[in-house]
Amino acid sequence: MLHAKIKEMNKYLIIIILLLIGACCKDSIELKRYLLTDTEKSVIPYSNNEKVRFAHSNGFEFDISVSNITISLERTETEHCGENYISFEKILVNLQSNTPELYINISIVPFEYYNDNMSISVNSYYFDSKPINSAPDIDILKLGDRIFLDVYEFTNENCDPAIICPKTVFFNKNVGIIQIKMTNDETFTITD
Repeated sequence: MLHAKIKEMNKYLIIIILLLIGACCKDSIELKRYLLTDTEKSVIPYSNNEKVRFAHSNGFEFDISVSNITISLERTETEHCGENYISFEKILVNLQSNTPELYINISIVPFEYYNDNMSISVNSYYFDSKPINSAPDIDILKLGDRIFLDVYEFTNENCDPAIICPKTVFFNKNVGIIQIKMTNDETFTITD
């Protein structure tokens, strides 16, 4: 009987402690909110379910599909009760193809929040981020019969040259990804 009462009291004590801990936690405060400008949003030239035609350097053509575009309001991580945070808008674009197997993510956040505001990954290989409102890396790039102006070059510095993996991505604000170059010099180049 005494044992049952102690168990009962322990249960109530735990509930009271949890209520006190919850009551002591103040609300988090948003310190600042960074939103993408219209210019930053226009850098993503894709639309949901769009198909973009590419050619492999070995001669075959394939489609890369825009599988998802999401715009979300993210916040800096909070790890403690009542910790203040900063919110920022983010666009994430997912592109993919089955043959060859490519999974591409492009994300952009406001430059005001993070200077290197655009990042790209291909098959989980992350490329250097860069400020997409800066001057382009290449003024004129000729790929086959096409000429592209104002091209940004994203490089993957963490790829072992002994492994075939994506090494360079060329990006244009009006077209999107125009070429992916692999460590073995194979390329995937836009045809449209």
